[in-house]
Amino acid sequence: MIRKINLFAILLSIAALPGCTDGFEDLNKDPGAIELGGIEPAGMIEPILVTGSNDLAYDMTFLATELAQATSKSGNVREEQAYNIGDGDFGARWTRFYRWANNATHMSKLAAEQNDPNYQAIGIIMRVYYLSQCTDLFGSIAYSEALRVTEGITKPRIESQLEVYTAMMADLEHANEIIDTRRPLAKPQRDHQTLLLFLSVFLCRQKHRQ
Repeated sequence: MIRKINLFAILLSIAALPGCTDGFEDLNKDPGAIELGGIEPAGMIEPILVTGSNDLAYDMTFLATELAQATSKSGNVREEQAYNIGDGDFGARWTRFYRWANNATHMSKLAAEQNDPNYQAIGIIMRVYYLSQCTDLFGSIAYSEALRVTEGITKPRIESQLEVYTAMMADLEHANEIIDTRRPLAKPQRDHQTLLLFLSVFLCRQKHRQ
C-alpha cells in the first residue's frame, strides 16, 4: 500500500511539472547575436568591400591565373590549369556574387530606412558591381527580382544580359541622384579613417560624373 502511495505521489509530481519545452525559445536565443536589421549601414561596408574583394582575388589566383598558365598547381587535385573546370567552380562564383550583392542590398535598404542616402547609394553601386561580375560570367541572370525573398519572390525571373545591363544603368543613375556630398559619411564600424576617406572621394567622383 505504501509503495502504491509513493508511486502515486511520484506520478502526481511529474504531472505537475511544466512541459519540457517551456522556456526553450528564450534559452536558445544568443544574447550577443545581432537581430536582422539591427546594425548601422556603416557597419556593413567593410565586409562587403574587403571580404568580397578577397573572394574575387581568390578567383583570380585559383582560376584565372591557372587558365592563363601564369601559375600552375602541382601535387594536388586541382585541374584548372588543364582547362578542366567543373560545376563546383561555376557554382562557387555564382554563390559568392549573390552573397555579397545580397549584403549590399541589405545595407542599402537599411540606409534608406535610416535616411542615409550616401550609404544607400554605396549599397546600390556595390550590388550592381557584384551582379555585373555575375552577368559577365553567366550571361542571363536574375537581377530585378533577385534577392527579394522577404517580399515573397522565391523564383526570380531570369533576364537577358541586355535587360540586366539596362536595369543596372538605371540603378546607377538613381544612386548618383541620391548622393549628398554635403553630408558627412557615418564612420565605419572600426572607425577606419582610410576607408572613410576612400568612400568620401568615391562618392564625390561618382556625383561629378553626372
